[in-house]
Amino acid sequence: MAVKIEKFKNVYGINDLKGIDSVNGNALIYAPNGGTKTSLALGFKSISNGINPNDRIFEKKCEYIFNLDGNLYSDKELKNIDNIVVYNFEEYYKESLENSGNKINLLTISSELQRKYGEIYHVCLDKIDILSKKISSIIGNKKKENDNISLSLEFFKSTFNLYNWRDIIVFLSNIEWSNKIEIENNIINILNENTIPIISSNDFIERVNKLNNTLNSKVESILFKGVFGSIEAGKLIKEIKSDGFFEAGHAIKLCGKDELITSCEDFEKIYQEQLNIIYNDDETKKDVEDLLSKINKNKATREIRGFISNPEILTQMNDFNKFSLKILSGCLQGLETEIKETAKLINNSDEAINKLMNEAESERTKWEEICSIFNDRFIVPFEISIKNRFNSIIGKNYPTFEIKYKKNNNEKVINEELLKKTLSTGEVRALTILHFLFDLNISIEKNNETFVILDDVVDSFDYKNKYAMIEYISELSNENNIICWVLTHNFDFFSSCKYRVKGFDKYYIKQNKNSENFQKFNESIIGGGMELFSNWKKMLNDTSDEKKFISLIPVCRNLVELKHGVNDEKYKTLCNVLHFRLNTKNILVDEIKPIFIETFNIHCNLDDSKKVFNILFEQLNILSTTNLSNSIGLDDKIILAIGIRIVIEMVFNKFDTSFVNSDLSLGEEYESVKQCLEADDKKVFSKALISIPEFVHLNSFMYEPLIDIPTIVLQEIYKDVIKIKEKYSIE
Repeated sequence: MAVKIEKFKNVYGINDLKGIDSVNGNALIYAPNGGTKTSLALGFKSISNGINPNDRIFEKKCEYIFNLDGNLYSDKELKNIDNIVVYNFEEYYKESLENSGNKINLLTISSELQRKYGEIYHVCLDKIDILSKKISSIIGNKKKENDNISLSLEFFKSTFNLYNWRDIIVFLSNIEWSNKIEIENNIINILNENTIPIISSNDFIERVNKLNNTLNSKVESILFKGVFGSIEAGKLIKEIKSDGFFEAGHAIKLCGKDELITSCEDFEKIYQEQLNIIYNDDETKKDVEDLLSKINKNKATREIRGFISNPEILTQMNDFNKFSLKILSGCLQGLETEIKETAKLINNSDEAINKLMNEAESERTKWEEICSIFNDRFIVPFEISIKNRFNSIIGKNYPTFEIKYKKNNNEKVINEELLKKTLSTGEVRALTILHFLFDLNISIEKNNETFVILDDVVDSFDYKNKYAMIEYISELSNENNIICWVLTHNFDFFSSCKYRVKGFDKYYIKQNKNSENFQKFNESIIGGGMELFSNWKKMLNDTSDEKKFISLIPVCRNLVELKHGVNDEKYKTLCNVLHFRLNTKNILVDEIKPIFIETFNIHCNLDDSKKVFNILFEQLNILSTTNLSNSIGLDDKIILAIGIRIVIEMVFNKFDTSFVNSDLSLGEEYESVKQCLEADDKKVFSKALISIPEFVHLNSFMYEPLIDIPTIVLQEIYKDVIKIKEKYSIE
């Protein structure tokens, strides 16, 4: 497989990437934070999804041209590219959880299935959310929307045993909307915790049945017969009135009555007469009063007493479930169409999700293989397996993580909520790595060739898991059908990959004013272990390079310390060069040369009479007046770090001369004198202390953190501390 990139311009934070055409195979790419690597990764992620990754700040149109596996891609024709797989933790994790509806366990399905699930889930969720608010505004009686939503959910829970809006909407769609009782009161004033126990009790229902029996025995009505009762007759009158039935010249003949009814007024008159015959009877009145007496006259039940004092309503209360549904359909009748449409969407979504879950189940075997690799290689306090478990949101079975925590010979399977609370950032990252490995395997199976980009893949990993990931990258490098780019701002990780992963070309990204440059990695420029120091030794021996002379002093001091200890005079001399002591300004090259000869076995032809202090500051003057925006050389950074420390100690010495003979750390010295410093000075020194930690001077083999600091940052700090030194007239 081959990838050839001709142009990459205005892609998120990238202006114009130069030299990228030189990268053809597997590549290990270093760049400090802000050094365009994430823009590069996310750019390819967007391109693979058929999205133009335009410059976000200045809204410049992106331009790109690249050839992947013999296929040409450019910004002129957007298309999905299945065989590009990009991993960036922050984006990958965020995207995964968004697609899965914030369900960690849905990381167990591939990204493509996640995307489809997310589309279905969120469309359905949005519809449910809108409708639930409308229903709540009708049912609730509070001023705040959230209060009404809570109140409505409690109503459906207590009345119909429904606990979520999805089930509520499906339930409502199936009720008999034509069989309703219209109410002027708010429904929760009729049906609530105070009234439901009363009107649903057996005693109350028995009394309603008694009333109905009384009424049935008296019904010899010309109007009310069989199932056509007073309610039905009242509805008929309303419909005839609104439809203009009589105005159209129609008439009604009632059974047992010879005259035709030709007006609403006549019909309503007969209707009222029939009601009076039935409901004004003394026995009926007694039964109604008996029922009403079961409901206490208090604030909580006042409205329902007034509501059911209407015998027409009271007679329908012999079946609590039917009665409550009639009231519900009456108050929500304006939402009937929307409820049914949303319920249909939910059902269709369930069917679609069910198909996705069947696909997910077919991926299970591959997941089991990946989990096995993960459990074997990554050292975490839990073991992962794939199980089927019920999901409360969609009500379907699908593959899920089973997380078994292991500690002190104890084991426990934890659920998803506890998982979210328990996992550290590194452990969550490990889970997304697991998901990424699965996506990668899916892509490899689907496509003959795959282009993989890994961006800061081991951030928040401890060393054990970092090396587990390096091992996996090493395996990728052996695959003929994969090209892998590893992007990192962590030089320690870069160095580890450099030594452990074979077949990767090494690059770093250098930023210019209007462009970014891919540069082939050079040990003599950027650093990287003993190879670098060996190269410096050779340059010093061959050319008498003063920069390398100064840069090797911390290395030499460490070797002397290891061999002779801290009480050795050679060690003390080198310390006096790296710190501001009584004789720092007077130490000659001639005093350092023998130490270099003994330690490094090299002969440098520097002027013996020259003071090391002067050489240091000559180099510092050059560095302070040079444009270092593109410099990533470790020797530049070491010299600046040494200079910053010495200048700071010169300033501190002005306030406390005892420091010239002390072994205090720079931080301890600062704490002793900071009360003497001006506020602006403190800001400068605080920044310096953060950027120039102790390892620069105490352990010269731990340079990787220093490499990660941009040279220009060190340059600016040096300029700031020099200004303070000059302000206090320190020579």
